[in-house]
Amino acid sequence: MSNKELDYCDPYDASQPFYWMKLEHLGRYMYAAYVAETKQCRRIVDAACANGYGTFDLALSASADYVLGVDSSEQLLQEALERLKEQSLSTVDFLQMDLEKDCFSQNLHESIDLIVTFETLEHLEKPERALDEFYKMLTSKGTLLLSVPNAFYEAIDKEGKSKNPHHKHLFDVPSICSLVEKAGFVVSQVLGQPLANTCWYREKTIVNLYKYNPHTVQRYYNQSPEALRYFSRLFAWPEVNQVEGSYSIILQADKQ
Repeated sequence: MSNKELDYCDPYDASQPFYWMKLEHLGRYMYAAYVAETKQCRRIVDAACANGYGTFDLALSASADYVLGVDSSEQLLQEALERLKEQSLSTVDFLQMDLEKDCFSQNLHESIDLIVTFETLEHLEKPERALDEFYKMLTSKGTLLLSVPNAFYEAIDKEGKSKNPHHKHLFDVPSICSLVEKAGFVVSQVLGQPLANTCWYREKTIVNLYKYNPHTVQRYYNQSPEALRYFSRLFAWPEVNQVEGSYSIILQADKQ
């Protein structure tokens, strides 16, 4: 299965293009680790964790005692397990689960302090089912942190559906907030990452105007983990009420 079929981005993979998108993805996880530490979240679930790059970032939070990454892809979880062997983090575990079908809350009922699920709900036929499971998993003061693509930036077909074959739903701020609130959550913050998106469009314009080779351009950027994290803080740190101009809508919500 190719990365395209898997529809994910690993910011730490220097062979993958789209630098600004990588900063966006990493910036969200860095913000999630900040939330975890600020709220002293001991037990964390990374739902739709892909190959676990963000799960490990969450595990580095000083407050984290246990971080569970779940995903439906056997291939990506195998990559995550290989990384786990290299990093030897006893606080991290991975589990194959289908957010559409599995009752994954049964063994984690009201035991999780923070659930992180980025760019996930748009992939699900019934995202409300996953949200119900998340609600059951969280403690009474638990937090849900999620992101979905902003419908404004989604290419759509004549029927008004996303041209991305992986995306089953389109979300704007009112619709994603409504969906989350129907599951029993209270939305505490709506955030965006407009600066990274602006830079991505600016680069696209320059590349097309001056006929740069897109792969050559990627080599201009420092792809080291340290540089990626620095520029994620600089250009892609989620900001409150900055959804306009942001490719993704980020919600922070609390269990009611």
